[in-house]
Amino acid sequence: MRSFDKARENYERALKIKPAESQFKFQLGRLFETLGEVEEAKAEYEEIIAQDTDYVPALKALGRILLSLSQFRDCAPLFRRVLEISPEDDETYNDLGVTLLRQGKGEDAVEHFCKAIFFKNDADTYFFNLGLSLRDVRFKAPNKPLLKTALEMLEKKNMSDRGKWLHH
Repeated sequence: MRSFDKARENYERALKIKPAESQFKFQLGRLFETLGEVEEAKAEYEEIIAQDTDYVPALKALGRILLSLSQFRDCAPLFRRVLEISPEDDETYNDLGVTLLRQGKGEDAVEHFCKAIFFKNDADTYFFNLGLSLRDVRFKAPNKPLLKTALEMLEKKNMSDRGKWLHH
């Protein structure tokens, strides 16, 4: 028996014992994701959220699945809910920024990437995403304070990276 099959069997057995246990359902959803069974994972996460609208791991996981499926209108509310519960969640600010950028809402995306960077200023992905969002937005509204701040953040990051590179 493959280890994934064994894990699935164990989670299903645990759910029979404690059917309302969100952690077991969440782990089963993660297993489905690992196996590429996206619809099954989605169903697990949706069931968890139906029982507990504040279960952050399921909200984030479902949001990311929907983002990967380009279902932006459906994933944005999930990410916003996570931020209501966990207002310092840098990953979710980034995920919402990506969602907004893909919807063509560049200025809103810039704001969320800046917040992600505020909470975790060493994540290169956040800076990259901020740079992507600024590429188009900057020409539309170059004097807005948020855009100026974002450009300054990128410049500081560039200078910091240059310093690290020179000392190696």
